Amino acid sequence: MDEFEASLGVKPVPLQVRVDGEGGEFEGVKPLFVLEDIVKNDEPGTEEAWMHLEEAVAMTDDDLLMEYLEDGALAPDKVLLGLKTAIRKQKILPAVYTSSEKKVGVLELMDSIVAFLPDPVEAREDALQAACESEEYEARCRGWVCSSCCTHCGG
Repeated sequence: MDEFEASLGVKPVPLQVRVDGEGGEFEGVKPLFVLEDIVKNDEPGTEEAWMHLEEAVAMTDDDLLMEYLEDGALAPDKVLLGLKTAIRKQKILPAVYTSSEKKVGVLELMDSIVAFLPDPVEAREDALQAACESEEYEARCRGWVCSSCCTHCGG
């Protein structure tokens, strides 16, 4: 995971715990939370990974960090909302364990994509907002109504 962080500049945070069988062979995953109920998974073996996820999310937002430092923990719904926001802002890279060969973790990967990655409309809005706020764009805008988010032309 350190190699990913060094090359991408974003902290990868596992959303699951890898389960290995005899001989260290990848056998499955334990999710850190149950999305349908927005609760953390209390299965044995997930506690340490949950603490790392919670801390990583807290480090991406000042309000969450203050709450984490004061209370020593965050509510699962705040962790999940903070995680989604941090992923959108590219402060956290979600990591999931999968093996298509063994048919393990693929459903969890799909669930994570739906739950945490922005839908295409959200992604387009974020891209437009970032473009409108850039200095290079300001120089080209010159008063034309270019999009509903433009702060330079008032569009």
